[in-house]
Amino acid sequence: MKAVLLDRALLVTLAVDHSNLPYVFAAIKNGRAYYEARGMSAIETSLRALPELGSRLVAVSTELELDVDTTRRISDFLDACFDDPEVTRELDVLHRAASLPASRARETLAYAARLILLAQRRDAAIVLWPKRAPLLLKLLSGLPGEHSECDGLRLQTVDVSGHPLGIGGNHRLEIILGPTDALVAAAGPRARVFISYAHADNDSLDPNRRYVDRLLTHLRVGPLANQRAIWSDSDIETGGLWNQRIHDAIASAEAAVLVVSPSFLASRYISEDEMPLILGRMHGGALAVFPMLLRPCSVDRAVYDYIDPRDGPSRLKLSELQFANPIDRPFNALSESQQDALLTKVAQQVFERVTSPSQS
Repeated sequence: MKAVLLDRALLVTLAVDHSNLPYVFAAIKNGRAYYEARGMSAIETSLRALPELGSRLVAVSTELELDVDTTRRISDFLDACFDDPEVTRELDVLHRAASLPASRARETLAYAARLILLAQRRDAAIVLWPKRAPLLLKLLSGLPGEHSECDGLRLQTVDVSGHPLGIGGNHRLEIILGPTDALVAAAGPRARVFISYAHADNDSLDPNRRYVDRLLTHLRVGPLANQRAIWSDSDIETGGLWNQRIHDAIASAEAAVLVVSPSFLASRYISEDEMPLILGRMHGGALAVFPMLLRPCSVDRAVYDYIDPRDGPSRLKLSELQFANPIDRPFNALSESQQDALLTKVAQQVFERVTSPSQS
């Protein structure tokens, strides 16, 4: 299942969990993701904060140019579907759940058919959430195929050659069924917490002054004990695609900890690459940000540009964020026990974020 998600294109339909969709796209490392363009403004808005996905995302339309014979064949097939009580029952269930009038049954059926056609044209697997799957599968019932299940996902493969909805080319159609979290998990572990810091604040020979390492010790407990759950750029292998890895980690994280210091403020990469992505996702509601003041610095003069998912280009002063410690009580001015208490406080805030019902 993992190889399927990583190595091929996906077609993501309207029936998705919009709040977690960026995680799905961020999990696609090698393939291309197509998303159906009609009525997808909410998804396009949520993706403004994820420009690093670039050409891997392509908006497409389900309006296809088909020859006269193919159009007639498909129309006759859809007419015949209304004589199938199982298809009409699934249409009724779907319309009741979505509060749609029965008069739109033909439109709904045609939409499902167009998705099947589009997936063939793009040679893409259809990603479909379970409650919308029965209708589409009914249109393909009776076809030879197979299915497999893995970690909460089901991969349905059917041979559409000879079917009215088969349009040549690749006759093997794949449909991936499952919730967002299962889809992301199948594509590989994702970071739940991202730590943004300057290397100078973690390279001391004194363990007590390797501040990020100390923070990690407090964070790696319970649901965050997994090595991959918390991400810092120390996780990048030598020769790795470090910029893409950082962007992917921010795109999948639910919480970000900012270890603020003079070196943090002076870092061009943090200000121009990391912070715009972090703030964009924060204002989109997908990411909680927890700043901690490590050493005295000009927090009030630090300003970052970013893309707000709702309002477009925006700017934010770092001092507008709620710091874990008062600005006049930086971490390095505290006693060791006070430092541990502060790290415990930050870890608890992060823990509450990633274990809240809205994040499960």
